[in-house]
Amino acid sequence: MRKRTLFAILFLSIIVSKAQNSFSFLGGIHNASVSPNYLTYPDTVKKNLNNKIGVELGIVVNFEIKKGFSFRTGIIFSARGSKWTQFYDTTNLIQRTTNVLPRYKNLLFSEKTVLTTNYFNAPLDLIYSLRLSKKVKFVIGAGPVFSLVSTCHTEIDRLSFSQEPTSNLIAHIDKLFIDLPIGKSPGSVRVAHLGYNAFAGFDFGKMSLSFKYSEDINEFFEDQGRNYKHKTLGIILGINIPSIDGKSLK
Repeated sequence: MRKRTLFAILFLSIIVSKAQNSFSFLGGIHNASVSPNYLTYPDTVKKNLNNKIGVELGIVVNFEIKKGFSFRTGIIFSARGSKWTQFYDTTNLIQRTTNVLPRYKNLLFSEKTVLTTNYFNAPLDLIYSLRLSKKVKFVIGAGPVFSLVSTCHTEIDRLSFSQEPTSNLIAHIDKLFIDLPIGKSPGSVRVAHLGYNAFAGFDFGKMSLSFKYSEDINEFFEDQGRNYKHKTLGIILGINIPSIDGKSLK
């Protein structure tokens, strides 16, 4: 294992020293979701998916392979997750709660579940660039992404009602913050998992703009027989640093 690691480091050093390289700072936002639906009560009849906006921030290095083709990797922080609101039928709330024991009087009305997962991603992208003019290129790329979890938690806002003996309804608001465990066992968030991304956009020289889609290949979380995977769709802005020859900036 150690020999393989040393060989990989040596091989990467040779590529860096020989290739024409450039760096880019990346930043953007995306619409994040999780499949299947990450809900406290998955069998709820009425539920709404709300936009979960996340961010991406990082730095990547581009290695030119040959004219038009390049390889890109780096480290990117990505905030992902999902946001759901569930509603429950309370048409006959008063009738159902009359003349019952106090411990049965509390009925759930609605609940909002927000899942937040933060990762450090290492993409391995193959990129093709097509020059459209002297200053503009069309860029398209795709590749696998290795993800390492940073933090994962859920926030639950629960609204419920109870009926007192006087038949007055009293609202109850509960807020829960739950740190999900990290590990390999069911109910735990995976330390690392694999995904892929694809993107297309334009390179303007000093800046770039692209649209990006990403999806998990294997689950980041498994619970009660459900395997959860991320999806994101977003827009990324890049700030390009002048190319280097492996030794110094030109």
